[in-house]
Amino acid sequence: MALALLAPARSPRCEEPAEPAPPPGAPADVALWQRGQQAGEAVVGVRAEAGRLQQRVKSERLAERLAAAAAGRAPEVGGPLLALRDRLVGAWSRSYEVASRRWPVDPTRVCWPQMLLFESALRAPAASSEGDLSQARRELATCADRAELAARALAAPNRELAEAAEAAARALAAGDR
Repeated sequence: MALALLAPARSPRCEEPAEPAPPPGAPADVALWQRGQQAGEAVVGVRAEAGRLQQRVKSERLAERLAAAAAGRAPEVGGPLLALRDRLVGAWSRSYEVASRRWPVDPTRVCWPQMLLFESALRAPAASSEGDLSQARRELATCADRAELAARALAAPNRELAEAAEAAARALAAGDR
C-alpha cells in the first residue's frame, strides 16, 4: 500500500485513448455516426491483418520451406506438403489481390471525412442546416455501405490465409521432429 502511494501518478499519455463520443442527435443519427466509425475501424483492421498475414508468409518463407520439405520425399509424404504449399500460395494471392485492388472507399481515411461533415451538420443551427444534414446523412450512409462491403470482401481471404499459414507452420513443425 505504501509503495502505491509513492508511485508517480499516471500521466494522460499512459492511459488508453478514449473512444470518440458520438455527436448529440437523434438516436438514428447517433447510430449512423457509430456505424461510420465502426466501418472505418473495420476497413483499417482487415487491411492491417492482411498485411500482417502476408508478411508472415513471406518472412517465415512458408511456401519455400514447404517445397523444400517435399523435395525428395515419397509421394505420400511430399504430395500433401506440395498441396499445402499450393493452398498457401493461392490464399496469399487472393488476399494480396483484394488488399491491393482499388477500394470503393479511401483505405486510409475511410468514412471519417463524411463523419466530420455529418457531425458539423448535426451541430449547426437546425433552421440553416436541414438540407446539409440530409445530404451529409446520405453521404455517410453510402460510405458506410461501401466500407462494410469492402471489409467483408477482405475478411474471407484473411481467414483463408491465416488458416493456410497455420496449417503450413504445423506441417513444418511436425516434419522437424
